[in-house]
Amino acid sequence: MESSEVVALRSAGYLHDIGKVAVDKHLFSKASALDADEFRAMADHTLVGYNIVKDVHFPWPQVTEIVRGHHERGDGTGYPDGLRHDETSLPVRIVALADTFDAMTMNVPIADGCHSEWRSTSSSSWRPPNLNAEVLQALLLQVRRDATEVAAFSCSRAAWRAVWRQRMWISWLPCCSIKSAGTQIPG
Repeated sequence: MESSEVVALRSAGYLHDIGKVAVDKHLFSKASALDADEFRAMADHTLVGYNIVKDVHFPWPQVTEIVRGHHERGDGTGYPDGLRHDETSLPVRIVALADTFDAMTMNVPIADGCHSEWRSTSSSSWRPPNLNAEVLQALLLQVRRDATEVAAFSCSRAAWRAVWRQRMWISWLPCCSIKSAGTQIPG
């Protein structure tokens, strides 16, 4: 990816959930699973976000595509448009995985019901369904590097998660972009 595309990806990472400003705040702290109406209200954040950013003149046009498509999945079961991997761009797939990983590692009630199949396996066999394998490989490489760094400093798991969530949108997205483009990430 060109450096301008990496900047666009980072910007989209910060903006991808902007549509959540219109979501009922109680849904974020709900201790049980969302019912169908609540899920639809939550899912609509992609369209609300798209409507917020679509008329903004970003120097990177893919920002609007990422805001709209970051919940699309490889087999077409995502939302809002039910697109498959071959119908979405690499930046959309990168932010989709980053967002999924972020949700999985949050310390909020809604995260406890998210991605339970991921939590039950070790990171060495971690294979989330419907997400890009190359992007996942880059994420796992960075997670391993960060875990080694945290172990060296004897940080708690909670501290690691806090650091990771901050760093993910700053450092991992560009590394993922490079790795997914077929370039080796320096060790």
